[in-house]
Amino acid sequence: MSHFIVTVNCFALSHFNVTINCYGMSHFNVTVNCFALSHFNVTINCYGMSHFNVTVNCFALSHFNVTINCYGMSHFNVTVNCFALSHFNVTINCYGMSHFIVTVNCFALSHFNVTINCYGMSHFNVTINCYGMSHFNVTINCYGMSHFKCLFFRLYR
Repeated sequence: MSHFIVTVNCFALSHFNVTINCYGMSHFNVTVNCFALSHFNVTINCYGMSHFNVTVNCFALSHFNVTINCYGMSHFNVTVNCFALSHFNVTINCYGMSHFIVTVNCFALSHFNVTINCYGMSHFNVTINCYGMSHFNVTINCYGMSHFKCLFFRLYR
């Protein structure tokens, strides 16, 4: 049982990948802060019983993907905050009994996709807060006995 803190701060045009493979019982805090035009991928593969806090903060025109593949009983808090024109994808594939809290906060003109594929007995809370004129797609495919709560708020200021 380990505790990991992973922080990535990107201040310029960059391309990077963050991959975490977890095979045991661990606690992860993963934070990605991107302040400029960048392309990045965050991938988490979890095969055990772990707790993850994943936060992505994007402050400028960027393209990024957040992918979580969960094969065990884990707890995930996933938060994506997008403050400028960006394109991003959030994909969660769940094959076990897990608990997910997924929150997407979008504050500017962006395009994003949220896809959840659930093949087991899981619990999901999905909240999308959109404060600007954005385009987004939310797709949930559930092949098992799961519980979903989805909230969508689109606020124009």
